[in-house]
Amino acid sequence: MNVTKFTTSNGGPGIWEHCSRPIRVADSDGVSILATIKHDNCMKLITVAVYRIPINQWVLELPAGMIDAKDLDPVTSALRELKEETGYTAFRENVQDVGLIAYNDPWKSNECSRLIKIKVDGDLDENKKPIQDLDPEEHINVELIPLDNIQQHLKVLMKEKNYAIDSRIYLFSLGLAFTINN
Repeated sequence: MNVTKFTTSNGGPGIWEHCSRPIRVADSDGVSILATIKHDNCMKLITVAVYRIPINQWVLELPAGMIDAKDLDPVTSALRELKEETGYTAFRENVQDVGLIAYNDPWKSNECSRLIKIKVDGDLDENKKPIQDLDPEEHINVELIPLDNIQQHLKVLMKEKNYAIDSRIYLFSLGLAFTINN
């Protein structure tokens, strides 16, 4: 935790508490993965549910992770994290977009990441029964959410499994609904 003293716009003293990542090995700290897959004749968003101690609840999120010194490349990191967290295998040719550097919570942290868009090939043998490669301390549930009527599917998961929802998935669902309805 850092404490920064500054001068406010009206000339008074200000204090701001924030977190900082001490080491950034690439141009962004990490990656989030917006991955889709055709499953049961339906396009689905690959998401993960992760137990988050600060809110004492499972949170439905996009697969994500840090860029480490052995990767340095956001695409390599995204492909690795997708495999580790979800078990799904994808390749560079499956990457549809490498997003801009975006700050996750700039009011409390300097952490930034890139959104990597990937279309996973559900016909690959290794993607028919994916096997996660989690670290011993990781506990992650994979949830495939149909893109058709995604907001309703999210509400059902939230109610039936008592999941909280990460803002990025919620905003994605709103954006998708907006484009379909307009």
